[in-house]
Amino acid sequence: MSLAGSLWALLAILILSRFWFALVSLKDIANIAQALIDDAARSWHAAKSGKKDALNFFAQAKKLFEIRTILN
Repeated sequence: MSLAGSLWALLAILILSRFWFALVSLKDIANIAQALIDDAARSWHAAKSGKKDALNFFAQAKKLFEIRTILN
């Protein structure tokens, strides 16, 4: 096998391993979603009660869609 063939094989292995780790991390998606829902509910109730620091969830959600955050 030539050097170029070895590099292509290595590249294929790296790409497949990246997909594998992405799929493995999806197993915990239910817990992540539940944590987001709980945080949003706490922030909502705290915002309704007048606490100014309770808007953390909403500020973080807004940051997700800012251009500079996406580019980083």
